[in-house]
Amino acid sequence: DDSVYPEVRASVSNVDDTEMPVMTIRAWVIGITLVVVTTGMNVFLYFRWPAPVLAPAIVMLISFPLGKLAALVLPIRYWTIPERLPWIGGREFSLNPSPFNVKEHTLICIMANINASTYIVNAAAVTDRRFGYPLNLGMQVLLIISTKLIGFCLAAFWRNILVIPGSSIWPQNLVISALLNSLHAEDGGRMGYGMSRRRFFTYVAGGTVLYSFLPDNVVVNQLFGSVTGLGMGFLSFDWSQISWVVSPLVVPWWALWQQFFGFVVFYWLVVPILYYKNVWKSGHLPIMGSSAYDRFAEPYSLKHVITRDFRLNVTAYEEYSPIYVPISYSMTYLLGFAVPMAALVHIILWHGESIYKVLRGEQVEKPDIHARLMKEYPDINMRWIWAIFVLSFAGVLGSFGIHNDILPVWSAFVIILIPIIWFLPVVIIYAMTTNLIPLNLYAQVIPGLMLPGQPIAALIMKNVALEAIKSGSIFAQDQKLSHYMKVPPRATLLAQVVAATLAVVVQVGVQHLVFKVVPDACTPDQANQITCNGLGVQFTSSLVWGLIGPRRLFGKNEIYRFHPYGILIGAILPVILWFWRRRRPNSLVGSLNIPLVLSGPLGVPPATGINYSSWFLLGFYLVRRHKSQWWLKYNYILSSALDSGTIIGILLVFLCLYLPKKGTLTLNWWGNTVWQNSTFI
Repeated sequence: DDSVYPEVRASVSNVDDTEMPVMTIRAWVIGITLVVVTTGMNVFLYFRWPAPVLAPAIVMLISFPLGKLAALVLPIRYWTIPERLPWIGGREFSLNPSPFNVKEHTLICIMANINASTYIVNAAAVTDRRFGYPLNLGMQVLLIISTKLIGFCLAAFWRNILVIPGSSIWPQNLVISALLNSLHAEDGGRMGYGMSRRRFFTYVAGGTVLYSFLPDNVVVNQLFGSVTGLGMGFLSFDWSQISWVVSPLVVPWWALWQQFFGFVVFYWLVVPILYYKNVWKSGHLPIMGSSAYDRFAEPYSLKHVITRDFRLNVTAYEEYSPIYVPISYSMTYLLGFAVPMAALVHIILWHGESIYKVLRGEQVEKPDIHARLMKEYPDINMRWIWAIFVLSFAGVLGSFGIHNDILPVWSAFVIILIPIIWFLPVVIIYAMTTNLIPLNLYAQVIPGLMLPGQPIAALIMKNVALEAIKSGSIFAQDQKLSHYMKVPPRATLLAQVVAATLAVVVQVGVQHLVFKVVPDACTPDQANQITCNGLGVQFTSSLVWGLIGPRRLFGKNEIYRFHPYGILIGAILPVILWFWRRRRPNSLVGSLNIPLVLSGPLGVPPATGINYSSWFLLGFYLVRRHKSQWWLKYNYILSSALDSGTIIGILLVFLCLYLPKKGTLTLNWWGNTVWQNSTFI
């Protein structure tokens, strides 16, 4: 009795030990410690440039030896809590109830993964350092916690679609599950032949770390570089470039080829045609890029049109220039209007029946082996979720009320509709394809239309909408991971709420401490390089959408007035395809997924052709088809090893080469200097 999906069978155990301890003291101590440390370091490193990120993959690897060490050194005995203590009196506990197990490890990973999204923290930094308008500290904590918990509640509301069904595979979780099971398997995860998964992971991750130390070659960069070079290559061997979109080893083949197809159509066919036809006056600008330009084809100077108190000088704007963007970025805007509506209509047409069943309390599909095993554990009480949702929304209203001068309370009711409406369509597609549909454009245009001339309000409202969806998708993904690893649902939800709340307090606290201890933080010449380079994009975005505003970009008489029709295009295309599929169910056209095709290329810019071509070529379709046993055993471990090795390599390069001499230390060897010693020079 196992899953009907071979990739799930290869990565997820179909047995469970209900007696295995989960919420142990050591799991909570290790999990909370890693949440505090990694969250604090990531916030600090975000302000410093350049700096690596402590990704959840690092936490997974670090927590394994920590758990083993705790099981080795902690005393093996039980203590009884005094009877006089209410609620818990008379209960027994142990610091070391069993060997460190995979369920404890999963719980730690879930806790550490919560701090991955920090949209509003960054927005608060922008208002403080760029606008000179520091937000109330309590307001920041209240707003961020409330927004994250709204995402948590949305994930819990839709568990019967996103988590419970076996058809909701979540390919990205198969990588984590395969690695966790391999680390904790006594035999190293053998499947009948070849080396163990654990050893395979060690070799690949170690090789990837060493590869990170190979020096750059100027000439090679000039010929094959994807940013400043000629791009004379269809394949990159740099895993960070290959997996720029997401690991190609994880994406289902049907989703991968459709996203690449969308990229080829829109960016290799349509964009050049529009460019050389000078559509939207793009012919005098670079064909690729994300910068804004003026009518003189020079970088757009916002200081010409914005006053010192951050207000738009309309006269100066009309005398100077409207904003022009490269044709590639203009295409991104057009698709940005179309994709969210396409996703909404697609989900209604293809998954409407399942959604209707969930709303009526009916079963979506027959429970698979994992759903049946999870019935051994008490399910969550939805009244708790509704209570958290009401309190969280009240928290958003209260935080808006604290700064009512820039954030009218009524605007919270509008902006929260974005995650409420689009959460389910976005996360269903994410669970099936690993592609998280971006809603950035809607989250910028709607506040810009609601509150014109209010850049701070536009910035905060945008980040509230995006934070709720991003956090909710992480919560849903981790709930599916706990479903695969047979962690009780109540333990998972408790760990998520505690970790999310703690992470927010640490994020806001570290940010406040940095700005207090380093008064010149976020200035270009800061001595310790706490220059906050990452804030520049959000600051510029808030000025463009909050001050200049959507009406001056997409209004009736403006150059990009056609772009909002992307909403209509996105709504119509899935309907056409739906009728086509009913008539020709086995046709290639009928197999297309419009949201995937339209959203696939939205990584451009900053991604380029070599990111997509390498990603597509390494999709491993042929390996899966002709070497299925090898693929089932090693594919997800290979993806995890490459991801982990790349992250560790970046950390080591930063610590060993950059920090000692601020990036001036280099490695010289034959492969890096041979071109300088040529006899032709």
